[in-house]
Amino acid sequence: MLLASLIWGTAFVYQDQINGALSPFAVNGIRMLLGGVTLLPYILIKKVKITDKRIVLGGIVCGLVLGTAAFLQQYGISLYLADQAVAGKSGFLTSLYIIFVPVITVFTGKRLKFTLIISILLATAGLYLLCIKSGGSISGADILVLLCAVCFAVHILVIEYFVRYGDAVLLSVIQLFTTGAVSFAISFIFERNNYTNITLVWFPLLFLGVFSSGIAYTLQMVGQKQLCEPTVATLIMSLESVFAALAGWALSGERLSLKELFGCALVFVAVILAQIDFQKIPFFVKKKDK
Repeated sequence: MLLASLIWGTAFVYQDQINGALSPFAVNGIRMLLGGVTLLPYILIKKVKITDKRIVLGGIVCGLVLGTAAFLQQYGISLYLADQAVAGKSGFLTSLYIIFVPVITVFTGKRLKFTLIISILLATAGLYLLCIKSGGSISGADILVLLCAVCFAVHILVIEYFVRYGDAVLLSVIQLFTTGAVSFAISFIFERNNYTNITLVWFPLLFLGVFSSGIAYTLQMVGQKQLCEPTVATLIMSLESVFAALAGWALSGERLSLKELFGCALVFVAVILAQIDFQKIPFFVKKKDK
């Protein structure tokens, strides 16, 4: 899941490069279908079979939720004005799934450890310092991106539920083809594209399809199947914003301020804190009376 976050963070650089060449839904359609095709050799070589029909249903549900989240995010971003620090603001609001996931799990009857609550607060503060360049009021665009964060939270929980019923890669393949098909359908109905522009942005599109969609979303599936703790999963994936900032610094020459570096440090501390089981550390274990 850490590797998935690294890939998604780096992908922001290529998403910026591809902006304007193709419409948002066309990009999503191409990258998701390309990601699904990338995983097909694994399915064929391993001869992965559908052992439970719920894995098919799960892949479709995951794909629809992911497609809805992507739609809300992209439409919300399109409503921002040019001077509203779009990337930082939308990145922070999207990352608020680290709050929505534990809130939803609490309503389902699960209890959160104290260290997880502290980690969530630290990560939220760190993301704010990293992403928000200046203050501002809540707009309609902000509300749409917030709804996108809710959808991503639901997406994480839906994966947690369905991934137990079969191969995680198979679930990812069904998800990607579902999201790609839905995105293309919306694109053909509502958007106009000059697909010859693909030759101008083939490398960013290839990276987004193979790595950001095919590999990273599959790593998320496999990671969640092994981790089995959605709140910790969201904290690890919140490192996407940190890696995005570092990728912008390394690949695009963007500078990181002291405030942004401190935000990165807070998120890293939050993720590490969430992984520590203090009950296994001798100093924190209460000694029983003899």
